[in-house]
Amino acid sequence: MAFDYEHSGKLDHLLLYRPGGHTAWVLAHGTGNTFRAVFSSAAGIGGYDLRSAADRVITFDYTSSGGQNHLLLYRPGDQIAWIVGRAYSPGQQPPAVTVTPAIGPDSIVENFVYPLDFRHEFAGTSGQVDWGTDEAQAKNFELISGNGGIIWVSCTAAVQNGIGVIKVFPGLLNGEPVVGEPHLGVMTVCFKVLAPKGYVKLRIPNVFEVQGDSRSPGAGHDVDATVVDVTSGTERTKLVERDESEQFGRTDVTCDVSHPDYPDNCSETLLELRVVN
Repeated sequence: MAFDYEHSGKLDHLLLYRPGGHTAWVLAHGTGNTFRAVFSSAAGIGGYDLRSAADRVITFDYTSSGGQNHLLLYRPGDQIAWIVGRAYSPGQQPPAVTVTPAIGPDSIVENFVYPLDFRHEFAGTSGQVDWGTDEAQAKNFELISGNGGIIWVSCTAAVQNGIGVIKVFPGLLNGEPVVGEPHLGVMTVCFKVLAPKGYVKLRIPNVFEVQGDSRSPGAGHDVDATVVDVTSGTERTKLVERDESEQFGRTDVTCDVSHPDYPDNCSETLLELRVVN
């Protein structure tokens, strides 16, 4: 992201960071098409460790100076936020970058657009590297926004402490099984809960089942799944318990299977997943 590292009022440096990888870089434009590092760290930045795949960073004008010369680092759902800025000695500008906290940890609530490009550790055996919005669109569903507490992952992601992935099962799109990834013989879209208050807003068409993430007694998360009826525009929310599955659309008990337009008359689009317990 563009960053006013030198407090010049210009967004003429680039901040690069890897959530969950502890690494951060600040780059300056050099000669021609070259860039040089003015700061690099494998231990986070300004005391913030960047250890979680849910970590986010944005630039902003903390001192109301007219430039985006500070960084807000936060971990959605964990009540952790830091503001950091470049530290200068009086009358000096050090040749190397030093970043120190301007304030300590605090709680924050922040809404943000789901990232276009997103790498994380939950790719399983899929071989897929990017898990951002463009890749979701290529698999015929949309990722819109969230708080980083629920993220799209591979359905082959490893079970951790008895917790697997939330599985969403979409039906056919224009008569073809093209929504999500093939998993155990069916098309599936899977999500990992990273925070107790996580949520993600999205659009997955023609959903007929959502399965909880528990793979061991007592483990996992209960989630609310909100869908919209494609025909009527009516929204409804059902609780998906951690060790259960809930039916939607054509497999729901409310669907009129005798309708001449079945199963299209019962088509529902998934709009949101939200952790409730």
